Amino acid sequence: MPGATERFVARALSQTLANPDPKNLNTQQLLLLRISSIGNAEWGRKGYTEAIGWFEKGLAVAMKFERPQELQREIDDFKQRIAACKKAIAK
Repeated sequence: MPGATERFVARALSQTLANPDPKNLNTQQLLLLRISSIGNAEWGRKGYTEAIGWFEKGLAVAMKFERPQELQREIDDFKQRIAACKKAIAK
């Protein structure tokens, strides 16, 4: 039986991906927010490796957007979170 995190991930991603529009800034920002939320949940339970995976997925989505400069804040945030996770792992 899936745990709470897995159920949250499945529900959040299915809602966002039900009607994806890769050229729509708002859709991409919503997707990135959900990915970030999942990464943050992993961070909160000290699942740094898992959090890195989610933050890297978010970074990849943002970088593939046809106008990545419009997502620069999100790109910078994902990079900072990845660095913070790596620092936490190295402790």
